[in-house]
Amino acid sequence: MGWFLTPLRRYADFTGRARRTDYWMFVLFVGLGAVLLRFVDESLGATYADAGVEGGIPFVAGSGVLGSIYSLFLLVPTFAIGARRLHDIGVSGWLQLIAIIPVLGIIALLVLWVVNGTPGPNRHGPDPKTPAGPEDVDRG
Repeated sequence: MGWFLTPLRRYADFTGRARRTDYWMFVLFVGLGAVLLRFVDESLGATYADAGVEGGIPFVAGSGVLGSIYSLFLLVPTFAIGARRLHDIGVSGWLQLIAIIPVLGIIALLVLWVVNGTPGPNRHGPDPKTPAGPEDVDRG
């Protein structure tokens, strides 16, 4: 549970670095929560398609009322941990904006999130794999 709660505690903290494990475990828990809320929305009839909105897409996070609230709540921490993950490889967190480019931007961003971080300290802080103290670790 710490994989999910620690990035939430650092809600809008775009500084520092995050290990691959920290980032991908957060993504996993966010995805599992979205799927769970999708089923809750479906069972409660709280999807936009059920409310008369055309084009409701099945099994898409945020296509229901609870899923939309969940997605909005997690928008900032998702960008923050994404920026910290990019900081770990030594690039700016603003590079997340390449996702605007259809298909290729998202693929390039995924590749960057998968790359191993730079060993030792870089301009964004100390190496999270060898922390100097508990405040340098991105998970609890």
